[in-house]
Amino acid sequence: MVLPRGQRPVLLLLCLFSLFGCARNKIAQRDYYFRRAQEDARNQKYAAAVIELRNVIQVDPHFAAGYLALGEAERQLGQYDQAAKNLQQSLELDPMQAKAAVALGEIYLITKGFAHARVLANGVLGKDEKNAPARILLGRAYLGENKPAQAQVEFEKATKIDPVNPVIYLALGAAEISLGDPHSAEASFKTALDLDKHRIESHQDLSALYLSMARDADAEQILAQGIRDNPKVQEFYLALSDFYCRVGKFSQADSITDSLKKEAGNSAQLSSELGDFWQAHNEIRRAIAEYQASLSAHDSEGVRKKLVNAHIAAGEAEQAERLNGEILRKSPGDHEAQLFRGAIAYLRGHPQDAVAVLGPEVVKDPASVFGHYYLGAAYLAEGNLDLSQEQFRESLKFNESFADAYIKLAQISLQKGDASGGAEYAQKAITLNPGMLDGYLLAADAAILLRDSSRAESALREAARLAPDNYLVHSRSAAWYASKNDDAHAEGEFQSALETAPKPIGILTLMTRFYLSRGEISKGLEQLNRYISSHGPSPETLELQARLYWAQGAVSQAVDLCQRALAMDSGQLAALVCVGRGFTSQRKYDEAERAYVKAIELSAGQPDAYLLLAGVYFSQGDSTKALETYRQARKVAPDSPEAEAGIARIMADSGQDLDVALGFAEQASRRLPDKIEISDTLAWVYHKKGMDRLAIPILKECLAKDKKNPLVQFDLGTVYLESGERERARPLLQTALAEGLMPAYAASAQAGLASLSR
Repeated sequence: MVLPRGQRPVLLLLCLFSLFGCARNKIAQRDYYFRRAQEDARNQKYAAAVIELRNVIQVDPHFAAGYLALGEAERQLGQYDQAAKNLQQSLELDPMQAKAAVALGEIYLITKGFAHARVLANGVLGKDEKNAPARILLGRAYLGENKPAQAQVEFEKATKIDPVNPVIYLALGAAEISLGDPHSAEASFKTALDLDKHRIESHQDLSALYLSMARDADAEQILAQGIRDNPKVQEFYLALSDFYCRVGKFSQADSITDSLKKEAGNSAQLSSELGDFWQAHNEIRRAIAEYQASLSAHDSEGVRKKLVNAHIAAGEAEQAERLNGEILRKSPGDHEAQLFRGAIAYLRGHPQDAVAVLGPEVVKDPASVFGHYYLGAAYLAEGNLDLSQEQFRESLKFNESFADAYIKLAQISLQKGDASGGAEYAQKAITLNPGMLDGYLLAADAAILLRDSSRAESALREAARLAPDNYLVHSRSAAWYASKNDDAHAEGEFQSALETAPKPIGILTLMTRFYLSRGEISKGLEQLNRYISSHGPSPETLELQARLYWAQGAVSQAVDLCQRALAMDSGQLAALVCVGRGFTSQRKYDEAERAYVKAIELSAGQPDAYLLLAGVYFSQGDSTKALETYRQARKVAPDSPEAEAGIARIMADSGQDLDVALGFAEQASRRLPDKIEISDTLAWVYHKKGMDRLAIPILKECLAKDKKNPLVQFDLGTVYLESGERERARPLLQTALAEGLMPAYAASAQAGLASLSR
């Protein structure tokens, strides 16, 4: 139907009114959601705000303020990637939106994108040089780039723009500290505190400065004043408790948390948060008590998981497994509960099971700090230092403040002989948690290895301040005195450690090593005999006695003692190894083989017993079994230089695959360049390849280090014999036989000597 011409404008107006009505309805709907989101954000209900703001954007995809608010809410929830995307979208819709640029820059600060933050700040300042938030952002970016002088300039400009903003003075103080000017920093922090007595950071930063200046009383006073000014604010109580933990005053920390409970009321929520506080300070028993109190007041799966985690941290596998079993019965696929299951397997001494559980879970969640940490611990228990080191480093990618991971990395570095790395990691742990005893003990270990007596003494002094009667402090002090050849004080510290150690065998082991290093075998036996007479013999003490007798050359007595130890405990690995070595030295190869096979059963995942068993086969001339066992050792420890060298030696003896043998030998030599057996193998491969010019200098160097080594004597003698230097060969081959050359080569040495007589 065609409308009359006169009615057409009326219809057009009706359509326009309808469109305008729709637009008004959309704007009203958008603004309704936006107001609700702003209210949620003001009440710190950021998750709810995010839901409302997504509705805002759905209604109006071009609303720049909506993207800005959504990005800010997501930032509060720690959802930095998504927040950055929405803030960037806000900027694209409204390039003049300075607030979005600064908010995006602050995310870049968190993710260490300091250059990007600087560009954003300069972009805002190019349009408005008096924008204080952008000036602060620029200064903080400079601080992140380790340019404190430029940062200081920006912060001082910001104080002129906004002289009553305490945040600026806190940032200025941080720059002044970086410039080595603590007195100016003190003035800046005091200004921040005067401007806002209710800001926790103002108290914490000034207190931390005083603590770094050894002004403990002033540091304490600032935080105590914070509580008086803010008696209803939980963070101030926790800040003072944190200070007491840092200086080792745990009873005072308890007193402050008790005051908080009285002030705030002893709720399930508060108990859970106090559990988190104590867990962060490695005070696991206190954490467990708080989590249990929280669960008693209100059952919560989240708190239950925290309690499982705390029991795991305390090494309490049984309690952790019981609680975790309840979670798994309800949710068999629960990711956190599966991670706990893997950690519990590690605690129960089943590292292979732990790896089997934790490996797939970490693949599912690569950002799991807990998963990486316990996977690293399981690899470490298996003796795989490289894989464990990799996992601990992964855990730190997602939590740079994880002091326990630095402790493990320090231990691994020291095990690898990297004292400098051990010192660096120990110091990072100390910086993060000054109340962590292990950090100081490892710092002392590293300093002793580095022969840095001053640092060792300083670390031990701090350790003694934290735990004056701790046996570990006494044992490290003994090691320090021993490094200074102050044997009298070392012996005194060993005795103090022995009196306080819950399991004295560790201290007895250190004492035995001490006397072995001094060659004072009789003294060592006297100490062990005294202990055994009052406590009775144990498999461990008998094995320690065996070590001392072995050092005296009394192999039969050593073997007898180890057999007594095995009669008491057939799973005593050290005694089995001692028996195996004893039988090997007596050329009782069948008995040695049985001992090492049993040792392999007990130490699955460890290469040492495989290497010793391979050595038995090698000594007997059974190349097939020796090669197979060396390869088994490499399966367990792919980077084992001893296994690589063993394989190379057997290949060289056969004259086959000499290029492969050389690759193994060179790789083993790079890993352990100072080990005589490995250098000797490399030289032997060179000889077999006709490269005597390279072999002879290496063999001479090995012989200079160990003049009675029969295999080196044989190898150098053989090289001389086959290169025509017959008279130089004779004494070497004779000495090799006299020193007990293994049967596999004895016949060859005798044939060589016979050829010299013709």
